[in-house]
Amino acid sequence: MKKLYFILLLVTLGALPQLRGQSLDQILLQLDSLSNPNSMLSILNPYLESIDGADESTQIKYFYHLGIAHGMLYNTDTSAFYFAESLKLAEANNDLISQIGALNGLGNVARITSENDQAKTYFERALNIAKSKESEEFKSWQSKLLGNIAGIFFELGDPESALEYSKMGLVLSREINDQKAVATNLIRLGYCFNALQKLDSALLVNQEATGILESSGDSLGLIYQYYSMANIYQTKQDFEEAEKYFKRAIDLSSKFGEAETHTGSLNQLAEIEIKRGNFGRSQKLLDDAIEISEKNGMLFGLRKSYQLYYQLNRLQNDWVSAVENLERYHALNDSIQKTETLKNVEEFKVKYETAEKEKEILEARQELERKERFQTFLLIVIGIIVVFSIVAILLLVQRFRLRRALHSQEIDTLRLQINSIFEGGIKNLDVELDQINEGLFKPLSEREFEVLNQAISDKTNSEIADALFLSVNTVKFHLRNVYEKLGVTNRKEALGKILSKA
Repeated sequence: MKKLYFILLLVTLGALPQLRGQSLDQILLQLDSLSNPNSMLSILNPYLESIDGADESTQIKYFYHLGIAHGMLYNTDTSAFYFAESLKLAEANNDLISQIGALNGLGNVARITSENDQAKTYFERALNIAKSKESEEFKSWQSKLLGNIAGIFFELGDPESALEYSKMGLVLSREINDQKAVATNLIRLGYCFNALQKLDSALLVNQEATGILESSGDSLGLIYQYYSMANIYQTKQDFEEAEKYFKRAIDLSSKFGEAETHTGSLNQLAEIEIKRGNFGRSQKLLDDAIEISEKNGMLFGLRKSYQLYYQLNRLQNDWVSAVENLERYHALNDSIQKTETLKNVEEFKVKYETAEKEKEILEARQELERKERFQTFLLIVIGIIVVFSIVAILLLVQRFRLRRALHSQEIDTLRLQINSIFEGGIKNLDVELDQINEGLFKPLSEREFEVLNQAISDKTNSEIADALFLSVNTVKFHLRNVYEKLGVTNRKEALGKILSKA
């Protein structure tokens, strides 16, 4: 049954092509032709560190396909993690098809780990979304999900409910004329009928599924279908038809290297020959099965062969060989149990290492987010500082202009006062050099007095320079000396000083 799950997982989720030298988006557009999960991971893993920089639609597909690859390798925890990431982004972007795919993936992971109730919940959530649209793509998903829910009921020991869901899935797959889905649903129906001991109905649906697979040339699917039909005929004690289909399964499995089905078919044929009393033929079949099992390290097939060999030896009254084969059977049984234990330990180790890696990735993302938040905070602080600096500069400029305007107004006020006192205005203000020099620690020179007379009028430094045939710098030099000797800092104060002397 786990073999069937694996096949259905491939059918439902698809596969990935090996497309090196292309962009990630180009790869994600063409991920339907590769079925080797290790090759898939070798293509996808190099993008894991930089995927956060991609747009969200690309991330949705990327995490989805990582979930597929790890699911095919039965890395269930890792697979579920990536499907959950894909689902979260798909919900944020209202991408319904991607939500369905991610939920279906999570359901298949839960199904593999025998968490059937959880799997059913995921499939039902996906089915509700798929029912929201009437397009062919959404109906195709409805058919797949109905089949998956049927599989859950089958595992829960409810073949009646499984049968009903399989029938609904079959109706939809026929409606959209998806022959591959039709065959898959027919195979599911066959399992349900078989469990309900309705072997004739099981044969009918399996014959139709076989016809579809033969028409499409799906040789890999036919290997398992022939094997399944042979087992039904064997249950019905129709050994001739069972032998025919087992031989077909053997031919195809040997051609495509499907050793497990090849060995299983040989063992089943050997069992039929034992019941027929053809001991020599059954011994040859068992020898072939043992050779293939040993070559491929298939302990389960080997155990079945030795079990049948034990039955054959007893019928032949070969008790020595019977004991030897029984001992081989028990030795293999112990080895399988040890192997299963080691496998569980290895799976735990892989899960632990995967969890550690995921933790490192999560911590790296959190650190990156912290740095981005800090950078954003710094930019905001710098922005605030720049704004306040600009405002402060503008206020200083405004203050300087106001002070300069006030200074000019005060000078104009003094001039008005002078004009009101002296009829000729400031030009007729009669102030002698000696009057000004009285009381000064350092007296003004004649040139400084000339510059001062010009300065207390309405002339600029440039106009004073032209009037006295001096340079502007010389005028400034004389004014600094005048202000220092008068004990003032500007023309307004100088004018007030002279006015007090007049």
